[in-house]
Order: sequence, then C-alpha cells, then structure tokens
Amino acid sequence: MVEHIPAGAHSLPTYIVLGRKHIRAEAWEDAPLDHEIAHQWLGNMVFTDYSSGNWNEGLTLYVADYLSSEAAGRGWECRRRMLTGYGNNIPTSKATPLADFIDRDDNRAAEFVGYSKSAMVFHMLRRNLGDTRFFAGLRRFVMGHRFRVASWHDIRKSFEDAGGRPLDWFFAQWVWRSASPNLNIVSIEAHELAGGDVDVQAVITQSAQAQDRAAFRLRVPIVWRFAGGQSKHETVAVDTERTVLRRSFADMPIEIALDEEFDVFRALHHTEFQPTIERLLTRERIAYVNDKAVPSFYQPVIERLAQLDRRVIAMRTEDKGARVSRPTRTRRFSDAAGSRRWKAVDASEADAPATSGMRADSVLVLDRANPVLTRFIVWPLTSAGDFEITVAPHPRDAQRLVGLIHSESEAAVTAALEVMPAFWRFTRVVLKEGKVVEKSVADSPRGIRKQFTKTNSADFADSETVRNRPGRWRSGMRK
Repeated sequence: MVEHIPAGAHSLPTYIVLGRKHIRAEAWEDAPLDHEIAHQWLGNMVFTDYSSGNWNEGLTLYVADYLSSEAAGRGWECRRRMLTGYGNNIPTSKATPLADFIDRDDNRAAEFVGYSKSAMVFHMLRRNLGDTRFFAGLRRFVMGHRFRVASWHDIRKSFEDAGGRPLDWFFAQWVWRSASPNLNIVSIEAHELAGGDVDVQAVITQSAQAQDRAAFRLRVPIVWRFAGGQSKHETVAVDTERTVLRRSFADMPIEIALDEEFDVFRALHHTEFQPTIERLLTRERIAYVNDKAVPSFYQPVIERLAQLDRRVIAMRTEDKGARVSRPTRTRRFSDAAGSRRWKAVDASEADAPATSGMRADSVLVLDRANPVLTRFIVWPLTSAGDFEITVAPHPRDAQRLVGLIHSESEAAVTAALEVMPAFWRFTRVVLKEGKVVEKSVADSPRGIRKQFTKTNSADFADSETVRNRPGRWRSGMRK
C-alpha cells in the first residue's frame, strides 16, 4: 500500500494507492482497501473490453465490498442500499443498459448503474447457478482471460461452461436491457375448507417501462407467515405479466411478503424506501421554505444542493451545459421533460395539495424557528451540535418527504457543506464544527407485503363461487 496526499484510491499492478483519509479510516469497512485488492484480479490481471461495457467495477464490488457485508450478516442491508440508491438517482425515463456503462466519471447515477446494478446482476446469477457453479465460473473466467481483454460475452461463456446451461437470456435481460421489473401483489384470497385446511391464492404482477414491456424471467423469494410465528419460505418463477400462486396450508396465513431480503433487481415499492437525505434531494420537485426571520447564511446550503443537478440524472436540466443559477423566490417548477427545478416558497405555499400542479415532491424547511415547521411534524429535540439535517415522511402523503435544515451560525454551515455528501444515506445527521455527533437511518418495510384480513362473505355477494366458500379472507396493504 502507498499513501498519497490527493483523495481517492487506485489499484495498480501489485500495489494499492490510498488517500490519507482512507489510510486513517477508523474502521476497515470505511476504507476501499478490499475493493482495490480485488481489482488486482479484475481490471489489472483481466482487462476490460470497454467497447461492450465495463463489467469489472460491479464484479469487484460484489466479490469485495458485498461479500464482506454478507460474511458479517449484513448482506440484505447492502442489497437494499444498492436498490434504493438506484431507485433514488435514476428515474425510469433515464435508465440506461448496463452494457453502456464505461465509467462513473463523478456521476452518482452512472455509479448506481455500473456498480450497484452490476453487483445485483452477479448476485442473481449466483442464486441462479448456486454457489459451487458460480464461483467455479468466476475462477474459470479469471484464469482463462489472464492478461487479456474480456467482455460481458466472455463472462457469459465462462459461467455457461461452469453451469452447464445457456445463459444468453439472463445476460440479454440484465446487461442489454435498460428497464427494471416492477413487482406487486395485486390480490390475495383464502378460504377454509371443510376439513380445516386453507386454500390460498395470490396474484403477482410485473411491469416494465412503457417502451420495454417484455416480461422478465425472475426467481422471486416469497414468505408466508402465520399467527403462531411460523413461516414458510419458497422461491417462485415469475416470468409473465400476471402470475397466480395457489397454495394449501394447515393454518390460515396472516401475511405474504415478496422479496424481503432484496435478492431481485427491481423497482422498489414506495413503502420500501427509507426517508433519507438522498431521497429527499433526488425528487423531481423540491420546495424550500424561507421566512423573514431565517438568517441569510442558509442560502449557500440551497446553492450547494442545487448544484447536484449536474451530477444526478434525476436532477439534470435539458441544457446539459447550463449551470444551475441562484434559486429565487419567484422560480417555478419547469414542465420540460426530464428537467427539475427548486422553488422558494412561503408558508402558504409549502403544502400545496396533490391536485395542484405546483405540488412539491419534497419540502425543505430552513431553521427550527420557521413557523411552517409545526404544520408537518414534531421534530426531535436538537442535540449538542451546531448543524442538523433531518428527513421524515410527509404527514399527509406517504410518497412525499419533509426535511429540516437547522444551523447555529455561518461557520457551522461552511463546515457542514464540506462533509454533507458523505451522509446522503442517513435520515438524520447532526454535526458540530463539521464532525458527526449523531447519525441515524429510519427503518422501512422490507419487501412487498400484504396482510390477510377477515371479511364477511356478504362482501363477495357478486360472485357465486365466493358465496359458496365459508370463512372467506381478503388482502390489505400493510402500512
């Protein structure tokens, strides 16, 4: 390992160059050392054929960063982070094929394509083949392409040889398609049989982008839960737009959960997203609320956050060469496709109804003394810091977010702006003189869930079949 003054980490043949902050990281998982060591094989020994896409960053992320998290029992958390980061930063209309990824080039959206989606693809390939065949295919690929340029096609052939099965369909839908499957449980029904058993039916749907509607071939984990704490796990094939599951159980289930370990690359349901700083700032329309009493030193915060327009696909303007100008109180949201704008509002505009064309997807309140704050939520007491940012669900619309930024001084703002980009995945961050004194992430439901709720058979009176089934149950979305 070689320490150097500039930031960043690099893997060069036989040695690793690390920046000073990485050498001095408090925990090894906060440093990119294992990632750069893995690049000795992937990138330095097997070269990347960039003409067909950069595969080595996602594979390196998987065998280094991800497998380290999995070994520590945090694999599902890492997978959720990859899916939420992708969903936050890449709107459906801006998705690109994995084969088009070359380099992240300081672009968060490109990073989540070439790193996160790619790592999830290798995770699904591993689930498809099993550990023995997957790691055999990985060794075959590395040893068979030493000091040679390799492509996604070479990866496919290596895993086909190790797995003994064709995988052209798998790579076609995950590497060369830009769409992501959108899964949902649209209905569940159950009824008790005369002998005491229970028949259950669940309908799972999947959809993709309007311009790419072909169904994906998926292996989706499902959990059935019962009142006594028992559960039944299974993996089902979902390869059409509508998949009907029929099962019989000895007891009545109380809930069905789809992909709660985040094993499938998919568009997350809005309930699965944690209320984080990243999600707040990557929504299409953001309103920030000023007040006459709010100090002027908050303006640099807005300017810095608005500059993210140049780095995140969801925030880019149509004019790619334009710089984001200083937000003003008269700015309005743009209706141009693919663009977004910040809007300064007063208290009366802060909570525009859903029917309003000016409704903000995120509302950012500046300063705890701002009178509009109490209209949204009772915020946690401030701690021993001089700068804080906190995010919470909108109290009247679960798909929207409200954020609070509070600072004690201009110096606190300046210090916070230097370190804030490192904390996008948190819900609440409190700093003092630019150093973290508190950070936390709010939880959210894992997977797509529906609960069974008892109902009277009269509710199904329009169906002769239903009327003849005693003890009918139906579903309700878990809140």
